[in-house]
Amino acid sequence: MQLQHRPTPVLPAFLLDAEETEGLRAPVANVEAMLAHLSVLHPKNGRHLLTLMGYDFKKSISCRPRDVRKVLRTFEATHVSLQRFNDTRVNDGLARINAFAWFDCEITPKSAYYGMDPEEIAGILLARFDAAGIPRPSYVLSSGRGIWGVWLSLNPLPARTAVRVKRALQSFWGMTFRTNLRADAERVTAKADALRALWTGMDLDATVGDMPRVHRIAGTINEKSGTLVRLLWPASWHDVERLDFEDFANVVLPYTRQEIAERKAEQAEREARAVAEGRPVRAARPIRSGNGFYAQVADELLRVAAHHGQAGLAGIRRRCLMAHHVASAWASAGAGGDARTWAEALADYCVGDGLTLEDLVSYLVPVEKRLRRHEAGETSSWGDGTRSTVYGYGAQRIVDEIGITEALAAELGLVRLRPADPTRAPMTAAERQRKRRAAKGSQSREELARLDQVVCKFAFNLAFVEGLTITEIAKVIGCSRNTAAAYLERVEIGFGGVVYTGPETVETEAEALPQAAAMEDASEQMHGPRHAILGLVLPADPAPTRPHPTQVPPAPSKPRKAVPAFLRDPVARLEDLIQHHTRTIHALHRQDRREGIRTSYWDRSDREREAVADAKFSLAWEMETGRRCFPVSIIPDRPSPCDVQGRRLH
Repeated sequence: MQLQHRPTPVLPAFLLDAEETEGLRAPVANVEAMLAHLSVLHPKNGRHLLTLMGYDFKKSISCRPRDVRKVLRTFEATHVSLQRFNDTRVNDGLARINAFAWFDCEITPKSAYYGMDPEEIAGILLARFDAAGIPRPSYVLSSGRGIWGVWLSLNPLPARTAVRVKRALQSFWGMTFRTNLRADAERVTAKADALRALWTGMDLDATVGDMPRVHRIAGTINEKSGTLVRLLWPASWHDVERLDFEDFANVVLPYTRQEIAERKAEQAEREARAVAEGRPVRAARPIRSGNGFYAQVADELLRVAAHHGQAGLAGIRRRCLMAHHVASAWASAGAGGDARTWAEALADYCVGDGLTLEDLVSYLVPVEKRLRRHEAGETSSWGDGTRSTVYGYGAQRIVDEIGITEALAAELGLVRLRPADPTRAPMTAAERQRKRRAAKGSQSREELARLDQVVCKFAFNLAFVEGLTITEIAKVIGCSRNTAAAYLERVEIGFGGVVYTGPETVETEAEALPQAAAMEDASEQMHGPRHAILGLVLPADPAPTRPHPTQVPPAPSKPRKAVPAFLRDPVARLEDLIQHHTRTIHALHRQDRREGIRTSYWDRSDREREAVADAKFSLAWEMETGRRCFPVSIIPDRPSPCDVQGRRLH
């Protein structure tokens, strides 16, 4: 059964109200049109995988072409990959090149053709292709906000032809590039200008030149515009034709394959004649690398290569490594070129003694592939995902691998490629982190600890002096209840005043002593609910301090009274107080619930935390005054699991 493009049904206008017409006429995804598009783009006899993606690009699925219908039953796909892959949709997993050319024209409000029908815009592009002698695309889609065109290959191309396919695609879009034969610049520029004129007013997107590119499936809805993705040309999917890549490349590239072969033969004949006559062969044109960091690295590496010579580099077994680092530096510096151009420029330093020019070209091919991926707009997935795909080595690694000594660097006047000072200790992990934080403008640990100390004391004053609850303190500081409670837990009340006891104490207890009088006065005037005060620890005897010679020594304090019997074991007393306050708070909470009164005790953990805080406060008061907060009879040795009405507490 052959699939036909079925248009979306539209309700008659007389059945719709004026206000509801726009919403009810929204297009619906056409599954038959999707299958027709996918069957043409990826025929069922394909062995490799295609990738289907959803609206948000977070979900994708790879399947064989014959399983597409089965996958669409459970997966809502909107995009499909143009190429076929072995496993995942990445450059390294490319298996076959199914589409050798494509374009994406975004018709924006700034475009000269904005507001025109997509069929008219597609007709303008097809007329321009015909006038330039470029074969028409296999099909043209209306993507909802623009025009998509795709050229399908007559026979799927192998993955090794990706470099030539990308070069033809970039030339088709009007980009210029260097050729291996150093072709006439005027001819290359004129060709690029003519092809660039094809896209006048079309807002061509030049960032979609990577092989893992996906595009929208016909029959789906463009979620950004709410319109249906549909076929514009040809009339149906049965009329789609596949084309020969070489016919397309011969039209868009500055030189055809036949012309390149003829020029190579002429060059080889000239070189052979020069060798027979004893004349020197024309040397390769030097590559201009610029003035950046990697340009300076490349120049200094060439200085080192010239110092050693071909025999010296062969003796230390550094010829291929030297060529790799120089080519990588040229690629990172933006000098351009390819594997053969770099090999010809480095032939005097590396070629010979068993290493041929073709061997050196093969060795530099990975660097060229990385450069082509970078030129296509691809980024490396390592790190934060914004790094370049070109090899970028550090100066110290190059120095270590090439074997540049301090004496050689001083002799050749190297600046970038100098060995590290052996007497200088390497930075620790903490120092590197501190340096990164300083570069970002972040606060140091000391500043954060000092700020934490100020916030803790501010929260303490809000609790003791102002009498605010935990919720109110959190609103004033601008944090959560747990954070406010944590701030109060870092404050300790001792006999010498308020002392910050955070993870890194900035202000010592001796520095806090001048504030003791003010804090004691504030503690006498404190009011409000005691359950708002958290984080109190048992007070300890203050450490003896020696007065300054210029100060009058304080009067001797009165001898402390004997510790009462019920305070000889503070831990046991604290447990008794916690049990008492727990029972009291639970009972009050149940009574308020029966009376329909809403209290601040939200859950059991909050009530238990409040009970611990009240118990600490009561114990601190008892140790200060030597008197009991509550009679002994109120605190039983073992709390009863039931309340006064016979119901269990838990």
